[in-house]
Amino acid sequence: MNDNLVQFKKNIITWYPIEKDESILYIGEDEQILNELKLKSDKVVSLTTFDGFTIDAKFDYVVLIGNLDYLNSDKEILDLLENSKKLLTRNGKILLAISNKFGMKYWAGEKFDSNNSFDSIINSKPNYLSYSKIKSILNNLKLNYKFYYPLPDYKITNVIFTDEYMPNKENIDSRVISFCEDDEILNFSEREAYKQLVDEDKNVFPFFANSYFIEISDSKKFADIRFVSFGVTRKNEYRIKTVIRDDEVEKSANS
Repeated sequence: MNDNLVQFKKNIITWYPIEKDESILYIGEDEQILNELKLKSDKVVSLTTFDGFTIDAKFDYVVLIGNLDYLNSDKEILDLLENSKKLLTRNGKILLAISNKFGMKYWAGEKFDSNNSFDSIINSKPNYLSYSKIKSILNNLKLNYKFYYPLPDYKITNVIFTDEYMPNKENIDSRVISFCEDDEILNFSEREAYKQLVDEDKNVFPFFANSYFIEISDSKKFADIRFVSFGVTRKNEYRIKTVIRDDEVEKSANS
């Protein structure tokens, strides 16, 4: 990943409302994500992987950012979600970020986890999960969930839409940015393709979203956040985070 973009990895979690006294289990080794979680809560436990599930504690949140993108079997995916669920408090949540195999960027030519463009489009692997497949897994586990749609994706986030605040031709034009690795060639503009798609039928957007951030819980109480935007293209001193809730709009510095 481009060194200039690494600083924006925290955006996938910086907007999410976590109280200082709420406990968090972070499974991963991304320092940007971990540092952001430690700013949010005084009770953060970090593990690089689940190893035997011998943790003798319950947590308000289990945070899984990108973990499912790298698992090798359906069993590994189910085990991770089921064991994460066991570690939650009564109203606890799994916060899951995951790529979408049918994301617009993969149609454009970005690579998922192989050396070949379009691999996730034309092939089936356990970690190539679609919108429908993810929902099916969560439904089978009898879990409730709320989807958020970060763009350009959960790794570098500039805007987050929800089912209550879907993109339209104007806001997706002003907020969507594209990036790719040096060895990748994009065959068309994601932004222009998204503009055409949402202008035709915005309800199709979730199927083509590049990735998802999902609140998962036994309960049905989720954050009342409808929309989030960041100013990642602005100079550092002018970067603003905007969060639209059901009944208020909140702006704050994001640098």
